[in-house]
Amino acid sequence: LLVALVPVRNDDKIQSVINITLWLYKIANISDGYCRMICNSLDFIKINQLFCIDAYLPKRISMPLHHLYLTVMADTTFKTTMACCYSDSYLSIVENFGNGIGTSECSLFGLSVQFLNRDVYVNEMIS
Repeated sequence: LLVALVPVRNDDKIQSVINITLWLYKIANISDGYCRMICNSLDFIKINQLFCIDAYLPKRISMPLHHLYLTVMADTTFKTTMACCYSDSYLSIVENFGNGIGTSECSLFGLSVQFLNRDVYVNEMIS
């Protein structure tokens, strides 16, 4: 069981992260161009880092972030990047989950259906 005491000032930072994530989600839904702009700002390293720490994020951050991931995966090029990040960070995701860190309802496992059922993405993940 992991317990964290979060000072009030950190709670403000958490709320800021949530607000920014929700704002990006809304922007990405406006048009394909805006979605592409957001995708261009998220590179492999940033996404991989986010995936590796996902189990440690509070649910109120991880859920909007997962919604953002699903939205920006409408961009097929970026979806390939997401698939490669998922496969690269899979060991970390599974290890955290196996050690009781995170929950199934808030895990990244739900994203796998977005690319593991398409051979084009699986082939990219393998290479």
